[in-house]
Amino acid sequence: MALRLFIKIYFHFLLNTAKYSLGLLLCCIQLLHTATFAQNIEIHGSITGENNELIVFPIIANRSTGHGMVANSEGKFVMKALKTDTILINATGYSMFKFCAADSTTKDVYEFDIHLSRNVITLKEIIIHDIKSITDINREKEKLGIRNTDDYQQFDGLSSPLTWLYERFSKNERDKRLVASLENKDRQIALLKDLFRNYISYDVMDLDEGAFENFINYMQLPESFIKSASDYELAIVIKSKYNNFKKEQAVKF
Repeated sequence: MALRLFIKIYFHFLLNTAKYSLGLLLCCIQLLHTATFAQNIEIHGSITGENNELIVFPIIANRSTGHGMVANSEGKFVMKALKTDTILINATGYSMFKFCAADSTTKDVYEFDIHLSRNVITLKEIIIHDIKSITDINREKEKLGIRNTDDYQQFDGLSSPLTWLYERFSKNERDKRLVASLENKDRQIALLKDLFRNYISYDVMDLDEGAFENFINYMQLPESFIKSASDYELAIVIKSKYNNFKKEQAVKF
């Protein structure tokens, strides 16, 4: 009985000793790894633009520690850091540059020639439109209508049937009437756009310029109504259609 107890205690001791030894070994390996890669280094840097132009007083920051500094007037700097630290370099008008020496050959001093790229900002084209008054828009309303393209307006079908037939059926005359119709449609669209800008300036509606034509197609306002309606009637109808248009757009998206 005593022998069994002794053997049990002995094996328990050996097992715990093995676990302790393995843990100690792993801890030593981790400390050795950290000591190897977290060594103190010195960074000597020279910062220029992509075409080697001088960048005055760029900023160098150690992202790992939060510390930073400013390079001199020639774009040069010296910084102490750990080999595993990430270094950020930034200057107004240039893209940020970052580097880390963790994967580099182990040494005490690192020298870098750093070339920053310029930021490229693409701006959308902006077209500025004059906001016409309601009086000016009403004058444009009076000009709506397809102009008469007949060259022989003084003749009727009875007094000059050949001329009348030519005007009605020749391709050239049909093309002229089509052009006149399209020109009138363009005037109508331009007038409605001027009206929208006026309404937007008075907070009657809020519509992006790029959505004007979609809204015009949605409204399907007859030209006769645009010409004959009062300012109040036109505003009420457009406002009502605008509210419905916004609701339908919200449902789509």
